[in-house]
Amino acid sequence: MKPSMSFAKRLALSLIGTTAILFLAAISAVGIVSYTFAYKSAIKETSALFENSLLEIEKMLTYVESSTDGNAWLSEQFSDNEAAMLDVVGNLIKSDTNIVSCAIGFDAYGVWENTMFYCPTAILEPDGNILVEVKGSEDYDYLTMDWFQIPKLLGKPYWSDPSYDNDRLIASYSRPLYRHDGSFLGVIKADIDLDWLTDMIQSVRPYDNSYTILAGRNGSYISHIDSRKIMSETVFTESLEAGDTKAVKAIQHMMSGQKGILKARRKGFKGFIVYGPLSNGWTGALVCTLKDVFSRAKRMSTISFLIAVMGLLLLYLNDRKIIERQAQPITELAYSALNISQGKFKARIPEVKSEDELRHLHDSLRYLESSIDQYITELRTTTASNERYESELNVASTIQMQMLPNNFPKFGDIDLYATLHPAKEVGGDLYDFFLEGRELYFAVGDVSGKGVPAALYMAITRSSFRFIAKMGFSPESIVSRLNDAFCDGNDSGMFVTLFAGSINIDTLEMKFCNAGHNPILIVNPDGSTRYFHAKPNLAAGLFKEFPYQGESLQLEKGTRLLIYTDGVSEAENQSKELYGEDRLEQFAQNSNPQDSSEEFINGLTASIKAFTLNNPQNDDITIMSIKL
Repeated sequence: MKPSMSFAKRLALSLIGTTAILFLAAISAVGIVSYTFAYKSAIKETSALFENSLLEIEKMLTYVESSTDGNAWLSEQFSDNEAAMLDVVGNLIKSDTNIVSCAIGFDAYGVWENTMFYCPTAILEPDGNILVEVKGSEDYDYLTMDWFQIPKLLGKPYWSDPSYDNDRLIASYSRPLYRHDGSFLGVIKADIDLDWLTDMIQSVRPYDNSYTILAGRNGSYISHIDSRKIMSETVFTESLEAGDTKAVKAIQHMMSGQKGILKARRKGFKGFIVYGPLSNGWTGALVCTLKDVFSRAKRMSTISFLIAVMGLLLLYLNDRKIIERQAQPITELAYSALNISQGKFKARIPEVKSEDELRHLHDSLRYLESSIDQYITELRTTTASNERYESELNVASTIQMQMLPNNFPKFGDIDLYATLHPAKEVGGDLYDFFLEGRELYFAVGDVSGKGVPAALYMAITRSSFRFIAKMGFSPESIVSRLNDAFCDGNDSGMFVTLFAGSINIDTLEMKFCNAGHNPILIVNPDGSTRYFHAKPNLAAGLFKEFPYQGESLQLEKGTRLLIYTDGVSEAENQSKELYGEDRLEQFAQNSNPQDSSEEFINGLTASIKAFTLNNPQNDDITIMSIKL
């Protein structure tokens, strides 16, 4: 039996002929795989980039809708208060930097019997000032305009297709308004400037020759790399002019509210289009050319081919040296494996052209390196996404805390201080206070639930309380109006417990209404304490038109009022023991009656922390101290 041929001898015999074939086959395979991978990767990456762009647009549109919807109930509640309506439209522009004008158009004779036109309007002028006025006349008959008629007829919100207004491209969001009996009252609308949208969507360019378009429901261009086509051409224009019926059908499918990928091939263009709808009926599309997609793969193929030619030439001229080098990959593979084991996942892995154990080892290392690299890439993406989410929550937390008053001046002889410690980045507790004339209005509340939904509800509650209170209503009337407003469209079933009151800084008479909130703790001037259990009322947002009962209490100088949320009494230590109302009352009894409200609250906060022993906080903690 003849001995098997040695490794070195096999290389020497097959080097000249077979190596050339292997080189050409490998380069061809790499070229095919590179082009296929480049195309699939381009589709995947472009789709993800396009989806993120649509999400950014949706986020802005949703914010405009939320801002407008959030003010709709005020328009329905206070339609006959012209000053309040002008405040609503003015504040709507202030609340959203994308809104450039807004209006509340009431139905003919819908507010006053002798008034046909009544349209409070706010416009953001070029110098940054907000012009607020009441419009509506035969010259400006908003009753016949699309933004008024369409939502009135449809009975639901409506986004208009963009149009030019004083050389500015805008789109309008309109929402119908209704009275308590369900009859039509009017329409509130907000106009947004689309210049930012054009700039943002045109910045989405994964390749040099890529561009993004945005079209309205009728196909008109809202955004295009060629600004001359905006609002002057549609997505069908070029195909119709060329008589390309196949392209017209494909574009019709694209405009039908579907999402997908369209392969396009016409004179001067080969590529694909990623498209998808927006919730308001608009359609976006990202156009990419195959030339851009394959440019990198083409460069790599050219470089690979040149390297192969050079390698074959060296192989032909240096036969003996190449044979000796055939053993070198074994050493290099060993070093590559060592580098990978030490965490160097980008370690160079030498090429192996043979079909023996070396090739199997090379492929295994390549697969291991590719798998680890892919895992690291996915891990970085996930980490970056989590960091971005945490960053957004931190910004939301900062904004939420900035909404609450943090300056605590003295109101006559009254010393007031409050603090809020959310259990998560954002929370649902709230407090507010302000002086209106000789009345000090204050409120402490706790929204059901946790996280972002509770935070949004908290912001609406605080803003609504201040808005209604400044109109001079009593505490029970304030709570009643908040309750009726929250009950409208409250499909999520959220509610808020609230203690709202006012103290006359001259007479020290306190008027208040407790909407399902904790009993307040009263510390008398002599240091004795008692819980004051107010009349039972339901939390706001549960039952519309609930008959809230208010009360009054004559206070004497030196009295301290402690108003808090259940995060105080329900704070837990590691043994699941609650801080409790008894421990809270004991702290108040042992406190120094001369302490300021800030010193008192700081002491209480320290007492809670000492009790919980760094046990994770399970609920928001809000405390307000009012010392007379």
